[in-house]
Order: sequence, then C-alpha cells, then structure tokens
Amino acid sequence: MVDTLLSAKHLNIGDNRITVAIARDITQKKVAIREREEQSRRITLHAQALMEMATDPEFVSGNLESGAKKIVIMASEVTDCDRASIWIFNKDDPNTLTLVVGWDRKTQTNLEKMNMTLSSYPKYFQAIRKDRFVDASDAIHDPRTSEFADVYSRPLGISSLLDAPFFLRGKIRGVVCLEHGGELRRWRGYEKQFVVTIAEQVTQLLLNAERKEAKEELEKAVKVRTSELAEALENLQKTQEQLIHSEKMAALGQLVAGIAHEINNPLGAISALSGELRAYLNSSAERMEKLGHDFSTVSTEFVHNLSELIRKGIESKESILSRENKKAALNSIKAKLKDLGYENAHDLADRLLDYGLPSALEEFPSLFLDPKYYPLIKFALEEIHTYKNILSIRLAVDRTSKIVYALKSYAHIDTEENRGKVLTDLAENIETVLTIYHNKIKGGVDVELDFPVRPMVEAYPDDLVQVWTNLIYNSLQAMRFKGKIRISIQDQKKRFGFLFKIMVLEFLRK
Repeated sequence: MVDTLLSAKHLNIGDNRITVAIARDITQKKVAIREREEQSRRITLHAQALMEMATDPEFVSGNLESGAKKIVIMASEVTDCDRASIWIFNKDDPNTLTLVVGWDRKTQTNLEKMNMTLSSYPKYFQAIRKDRFVDASDAIHDPRTSEFADVYSRPLGISSLLDAPFFLRGKIRGVVCLEHGGELRRWRGYEKQFVVTIAEQVTQLLLNAERKEAKEELEKAVKVRTSELAEALENLQKTQEQLIHSEKMAALGQLVAGIAHEINNPLGAISALSGELRAYLNSSAERMEKLGHDFSTVSTEFVHNLSELIRKGIESKESILSRENKKAALNSIKAKLKDLGYENAHDLADRLLDYGLPSALEEFPSLFLDPKYYPLIKFALEEIHTYKNILSIRLAVDRTSKIVYALKSYAHIDTEENRGKVLTDLAENIETVLTIYHNKIKGGVDVELDFPVRPMVEAYPDDLVQVWTNLIYNSLQAMRFKGKIRISIQDQKKRFGFLFKIMVLEFLRK
C-alpha cells in the first residue's frame, strides 16, 4: 500500500470537458515524520528515566548492588533491548572483565555472573579504551565484536551490541552493555548518547558507594576509638588511686591535665569534621535532585573535565604560598572571574586557592566560561572539601590511637595473679611516658633521643614506667619546662654478658 497525495483540475477544451490529475507518492515523507515523532518520544523517555534514577534513594545513598540493578532494568526498558548489563574490571586482575549485574527483559530474570579475559579479545579491548561507545549493528561480523561471536553472541542470540565504557578518576573501570536479538538493529544517535549518559551514571553510583563506605568506616573507627578512650580513662582513674598514696601526687595533676588536653584536641577535630561530613552526606539526595538538570545540559567533555578538576583537587597539597604571594594570586584569580561575570568571584577564588588549584582557570577554561555552570563547579569543590575532611579525621584518629596506646601502657594495673617479669622494650617504655607528657614538652622543651640499641630485658614494665615518669617530670620541673632533655641507652660488654647502661635526662638550660 502506497500513501499518495492526489490533486485534480477540470479543463474545457472546445466542446470537451476533461480532468487533469497529478498523484504524488508521500510514503517516505510520512515515514520521516513518524521517525521524528518516535525520536522525540524516545528522547523524552530517556530524560525522564535519567532524572528518576538521579534522584532514586538507593542510587543517591550509594547502595551499589540495588542501584546497579535498577540501572540495567531501566536501560533495557527504555531502549527496548533484550538484555542490559554492567561489567567491571577485576581489581586483582585488570585483564578480566566481570559481569556484576545484568537483566534479561524477556525472561525478567537476572543474568548469571561471568568473566571475559580481554587478552583474548584485543580489538574489543582497544575499542572501549579508544572510543566513547561501540555501536555494533552486526555484532557477529563487526571487527570490534566478532572476536567473541562464537563464544558469546551466537550462543545467546545477540545480533546487535551498544556498549559504553565508564571511568573513575581518569581510569577505565568497566563497560555498560546493551544487547539486542533478532533482526540487525541500526543504533540511532540519541541511543548512543543515552548509553554514554548511563555509563556516566554508573560512575556516579561508584562515587556514591565510595562515600558510603568511607562514612561507615569513619563511624566504625570513631566508635572503636571512643570505646578505647573510655577504657583508657577508666584505667587512668585507677592509676590516680594508686598515685594518691605515692609521693608524686603533684605529678598526677600535671599528667591528667596534659592527657585531657591531648585527647580533647583530636576529639574536637573528629566531632566538628564528622558533623560537617554527616550533614553533607545527608543532603546528597537533595543536591543530586537539584544538579540533575544542570548535568543534563552539559557535554560529556565538560563532565570529564569536572572529574579531572576533582581528582586534581584531591591530589593537591595545601598551598604553601607566602602571605604576599597568596594575596596577589587571589586578586589575579578574582579579577579573571569578575571578567567572566561571576558575582561571587572573591569566594570562588579563595576556595580554589585553599584547595591547591591556583591554575584551575588556565587548566580547565571550559568549566569557567559561563557563570551558569557555577552550581556544578561548587559541587566539585564540595567533593574536594569532603575528601580533605576525611583525611583530617583520619589524622585525628591516628593521633588519638597513639595516645590511647600510651595510656594503656601507662595505666596498666598489675594484679597478684598476673604480676611478674616480662620481656620489655626499654626504648618503647620510655617513649610511652614521653607521649603522655607531649603537651608539657612541646611548649619549650627539645627532646633528643639517642637509642643506638633497643634492648629487650626481663623487667616489671609498670614499675619502669613509674621510674621514667618520676625522672622526666623532676627534670621538667628543674628546667622550668624550658631547655633540652637528652636520653640515651648504651650497652657495655662485660665479662659475664651485657650491662645496659642507661643515661637518662641530661637537661641543659637555655
């Protein structure tokens, strides 16, 4: 059946009346109109699906398993494909791709996990590393995908493939794969763009999962350290009861004050930074919903550059510019941003300097060309700030761990059942006391340690700690907490073995 447009006209020629008619075949025109309408419908459907996924609670929270499953189900439905899957490179074997989640739309079942060794398929591996997508309309004969036709495509009845790699911090992490069975399928331009966007969503899901894991590890570490501190403080109270009956009650007051100060510093940092981090992560869903439209309006290259800006900020060290140079750099960046039309030029310039990105405008000019992209730049800077907060918390936790270890060593209480000589590291025994007195020492005392040997001797470690405590504190008082303490351990060979001669606490007035 042919669609035809018919036009006719009556003419009088002499005594005769005739009709002239013209017929035009409009089949192709109608097909083109239907294709445009279908394309418009599909693009709208793609946009709606991407927006729903970007604001999905499982996706935003970083639940990798359920988030990935929702992505493949959505992708297969929206693109009308038989199968959709996500493959990730094995961390221990980067030559192996593993199918981590997949969906068969016809049978409504999950795909079984399987591996693909890329050394067996070099052309496909080269294609996903070089190209933004692999559009194989004829998966059996396309040079990029024909290598696994006999072991994968033919057995599964796959005729056409559309794959897109996804990246994390500049490195390829895996592939999103759409598979079609039956007649060969010519992939449309909007379908290729859609699978690329799906790959970028997988990258975002991986980032969300990393943040979730970091948050859980942080909360676990804080819980463990809090428990250890409570135990250490309980032991300290027991130590106080022992010291009440000793001649060093005055030293106890100094000891407790110093320890309280040393513990409060890292705990204050952990509390402040974890609160800020928790607030930021709790607002992830709201921020992703607001940014969904902004991300949909920028190119793939823009998103890649934004990722590179985040990576560079994460890897950068704290700025070591002098006050004058920093002021000059700040004014220079601010002037450039004002010329580009940024109303908040000073704040943005200050944050770029703080995060070690003084040359960001030169390295990533496309990101700053239009102030309307500021929400995306702000998102990148917040990601950098969150990562640096996590590093600061880890440093504080490490410092707290060191204090807790010293307290455990110092506050250990011997009982009649377990009291006895044990093999003791003399140097470590002394260092325990120095850690506890760190707050008193750091203000104006230089400590020089000369431990050419670290002897292990049979001793009562708790008694030794008390000895070092008395000697060190007496010396600190004598020098009025200003000067230098030198501690050395020497061994002298004797006829019947070794004599460890310990020269402790030579203090020099400054």
